[in-house]
Amino acid sequence: MKNALDKHDESRGISLPERIRRYERALNADEVASFFNLQADMIRKRARDGSIPSFRVGSAVRFDPKKIADWLEKQ
Repeated sequence: MKNALDKHDESRGISLPERIRRYERALNADEVASFFNLQADMIRKRARDGSIPSFRVGSAVRFDPKKIADWLEKQ
Protein backbone atom coordinates (compact mmCIF):
# COMPACT_ATOMS: atom_id res chain seq x y z
CA MET A 1 0.00 0.00 0.00
CA LYS A 2 1.38 3.42 -0.92
CA ASN A 3 1.38 6.40 1.39
CA ALA A 4 1.72 10.09 0.58
CA LEU A 5 5.53 9.96 0.48
CA ASP A 6 5.64 6.95 -1.87
CA LYS A 7 3.98 8.82 -4.71
CA HIS A 8 7.23 10.16 -6.16
CA ASP A 9 5.70 11.89 -9.17
CA GLU A 10 3.26 13.77 -6.93
CA SER A 11 5.90 14.80 -4.39
CA ARG A 12 8.42 16.36 -6.80
CA GLY A 13 9.01 19.97 -5.94
CA ILE A 14 7.14 19.69 -2.63
CA SER A 15 9.05 20.55 0.54
CA LEU A 16 9.69 17.93 3.21
CA PRO A 17 7.39 19.66 5.72
CA GLU A 18 4.58 19.65 3.16
CA ARG A 19 5.17 15.99 2.34
CA ILE A 20 5.09 15.10 6.05
CA ARG A 21 1.90 17.12 6.52
CA ARG A 22 0.12 14.84 3.99
CA TYR A 23 0.14 11.91 6.40
CA GLU A 24 -3.28 11.36 7.92
CA ARG A 25 -2.13 9.27 10.86
CA ALA A 26 0.37 9.42 13.69
CA LEU A 27 3.93 8.51 12.74
CA ASN A 28 6.27 6.23 14.65
CA ALA A 29 9.92 6.91 15.47
CA ASP A 30 11.19 4.80 12.55
CA GLU A 31 9.17 6.85 10.06
CA VAL A 32 10.28 10.19 11.51
CA ALA A 33 13.90 8.98 11.60
CA SER A 34 13.74 8.10 7.91
CA PHE A 35 12.77 11.70 7.03
CA PHE A 36 15.96 12.99 8.64
CA ASN A 37 18.23 10.03 7.88
CA LEU A 38 18.71 9.36 11.59
CA GLN A 39 18.40 6.34 13.84
CA ALA A 40 15.02 5.84 15.52
CA ASP A 41 16.76 5.84 18.93
CA MET A 42 17.89 9.42 18.31
CA ILE A 43 14.31 10.47 17.51
CA ARG A 44 13.03 8.73 20.65
CA LYS A 45 15.73 10.47 22.73
CA ARG A 46 14.75 13.88 21.31
CA ALA A 47 11.09 13.09 22.02
CA ARG A 48 11.99 12.18 25.61
CA ASP A 49 13.88 15.43 26.18
CA GLY A 50 11.11 17.46 24.53
CA SER A 51 13.17 18.79 21.63
CA ILE A 52 10.81 17.27 19.03
CA PRO A 53 7.01 17.28 19.42
CA SER A 54 5.60 13.89 20.35
CA PHE A 55 2.97 12.09 22.39
CA ARG A 56 2.67 8.67 23.97
CA VAL A 57 0.25 5.86 23.31
CA GLY A 58 0.86 3.43 26.12
CA SER A 59 4.60 2.80 26.04
CA ALA A 60 4.98 3.83 22.39
CA VAL A 61 6.02 7.30 21.27
CA ARG A 62 4.10 8.78 18.31
CA PHE A 63 4.38 11.96 16.28
CA ASP A 64 1.64 14.16 14.83
CA PRO A 65 2.71 14.84 11.23
CA LYS A 66 1.32 18.39 11.26
CA LYS A 67 3.25 19.25 14.43
CA ILE A 68 6.43 17.68 13.03
CA ALA A 69 6.04 19.71 9.81
CA ASP A 70 5.45 22.94 11.80
CA TRP A 71 8.44 22.17 14.04
CA LEU A 72 10.65 21.50 11.01
CA GLU A 73 9.69 24.79 9.39
CA LYS A 74 10.69 26.66 12.56
CA GLN A 75 14.15 25.01 12.73
